[in-house]
Amino acid sequence: MTGIAIEYALLGLVAGVAGMGAVALAFKVINHLRPVARLTLDFTQAPAMVAVATAIALASAVAVAWRPTHARPLDVLRQEG
Repeated sequence: MTGIAIEYALLGLVAGVAGMGAVALAFKVINHLRPVARLTLDFTQAPAMVAVATAIALASAVAVAWRPTHARPLDVLRQEG
């Protein structure tokens, strides 16, 4: 269970950072094409957004993996047949 939690927390972290990078790039392109837009990205909120992405990934992985990782293998094998 710990391995799954670490893996998905890291995936959420990478996704959050990549998402923030994509938004920053998109804002630059939009501001270049349409200077009137004046879109800005508040980098003080970026860590919170990355933390939310990490928390969502971790929570969804734990919710899905909790029951199978806490079941006895023999019980699971008996249910298959």
